[in-house]
Amino acid sequence: MILQSLYHDAEAIFGQIHDGQPLPPPMYALQPLRLILDIDPDTGIVYPENAAGRTFLPYLGRSSDISPILLVDNAKYVFGVDDGKTAPGKTRNENTRKAFRELVHLCHEQTGVEALEPVVRFLDRWNPIAPEFPLPSDLRSNDLIGFRVRGRLLHEIEVVRDFWAEHTRDRKARSMTCLVTGQPALVESKLPLALKGVPGANTSGAPLSSFNVNAFMSYNLSEYSAPISREAGEHVAKALNALLQSQRHSVTVGDRDSGVKYVFWSPAGEVTLHLFAPEPDPTAVRALLDGPRLGKRIHALPDDAPFHILGLSSHSGGRVALRSALHLTVADLYERQRLWFERTRIVSPNGDDASRPLATWQTVEAAFRVRKDVPNYLYAAMTETALNDAPPPDALLPIVVRRCIIGDDPPKNGPTKRREHVSYRRAALLKLLLSYDSQSRRFDAEKVRTMSDFEPSNTEKAYLCGRLLYQLERIQYMALEREANVTLTDRYYGGASTTPRAVFPALLRMAKQAHLPAIRRGRYARSHSRLQDTLAEIMEPIGTEFPGYFSAREQGSFALGYYAERARVRREIRNLRQTDGLDEPADDTASDTNDTSDINETIDTIDTANEE
Repeated sequence: MILQSLYHDAEAIFGQIHDGQPLPPPMYALQPLRLILDIDPDTGIVYPENAAGRTFLPYLGRSSDISPILLVDNAKYVFGVDDGKTAPGKTRNENTRKAFRELVHLCHEQTGVEALEPVVRFLDRWNPIAPEFPLPSDLRSNDLIGFRVRGRLLHEIEVVRDFWAEHTRDRKARSMTCLVTGQPALVESKLPLALKGVPGANTSGAPLSSFNVNAFMSYNLSEYSAPISREAGEHVAKALNALLQSQRHSVTVGDRDSGVKYVFWSPAGEVTLHLFAPEPDPTAVRALLDGPRLGKRIHALPDDAPFHILGLSSHSGGRVALRSALHLTVADLYERQRLWFERTRIVSPNGDDASRPLATWQTVEAAFRVRKDVPNYLYAAMTETALNDAPPPDALLPIVVRRCIIGDDPPKNGPTKRREHVSYRRAALLKLLLSYDSQSRRFDAEKVRTMSDFEPSNTEKAYLCGRLLYQLERIQYMALEREANVTLTDRYYGGASTTPRAVFPALLRMAKQAHLPAIRRGRYARSHSRLQDTLAEIMEPIGTEFPGYFSAREQGSFALGYYAERARVRREIRNLRQTDGLDEPADDTASDTNDTSDINETIDTIDTANEE
């Protein structure tokens, strides 16, 4: 299915990427030509001319053997020198020059093209020790050199192309049924074109298919175990290489050497895949989210046009691994992109709605310290979640809650000393993981909606404990009237999110005996009663006894409660600054009495229960 789609769509893919150009002829590839030798057929005088741009040139995948390429090759084969600066003298260079000259002679003899005769004469008389014209000093060893006679590049002559295609054919090819086309065809033991640009693969390219041990071979077919004709193999490889080299049709997630490269296309036209963007465009994502509600069409392609996406990587250096393959319609693609951004949308840390949309790779990497720690299978699994509505990877939940406990170091010379425990990306990932219902095997639409912001009606104890921890941290800050070197959250987040019964009674006692009295006497005295009311509101559903232990899922809910409470408070403070110029919400009624509030009674009850 994958190779067949690439084979049938090769012309469309190549045309989209290369401005409508057709697919290169057999054994030709789009490459840069550095130097053109323009030969006058009457006088034999050669006029070197710099070339620019990429064009269709003969191609041959070669290793260390001497293998000339017809009429277009590097300085070693054409001139017998390494480059434009190095003097001749290597025996190998003379052998490569001889092989190139013999190939041009053979082409001239078999095709009878008259324009080749001046080239043959030039190659026969060329002496690298006493050249008839100076080579450009900036000519590099891998620069390609071509020939032109009477205004025509010789490698573009049709019979020359046919000769090159036949000359490079494997003489041991077998007649077999091609796996791609399903038709009888000559199948070669090794396909001529390699795939370039796959993370982890050799820079010279990796084969489309290969067999190096008997376990991969069947029916004594050895290297013919996956029979693919040259025509089909070339079409597939040229299409894949074009996709791999196009920034509009591919993206690498993870490390460049060991990550996964996704390529995607639709034969109907170019498709915008926001899910893999380095930074998804908020305006475009907003249009995607609002499109169904406003009845606006967000793409110009037919809804039933096919769309394909492949994930490729290589860890062995020579073998390409297919990590994932998805086939959708364009309408399904845009709908699933919309669902992805809806499921990962969450209020920003400052409490506003201008949150940044996240790509799939960003949510995966939120669970890890650095990119190189991310296993490749998680990228593929999250792609399946986004585009195939598959369950999010279970392995991410314990990893991300552990990352929340550890937190991130504060930036050097930054405005704050506090560690970031629940970042925006981690909160979005936790929302995605917790909104999935494993029993019904689908995302809970109501949870997706409500978990995007602060949930005042959420009475889950883990969520409330997360809210409580932030309020206690806020009380500490207001009591000190500055940010502590080590905040309460930095010191107690791990214990509070895993074993709340062992941590929260002591934190509440600290708030009652030290922090709240200090607030009453200090700069934020007007907020004292409101802070107590907020604590009482959070504590009421929890009761007088905290849970002994939180599961990984409850730890995720704890993190979201902490994040949502912080966003709610910051939004409230920002609104007050904009309207009244205040730093904190003022109490409705100021109190100068020392009466014990309900929260103090609750704290005393918790202390008594804890002592017992």
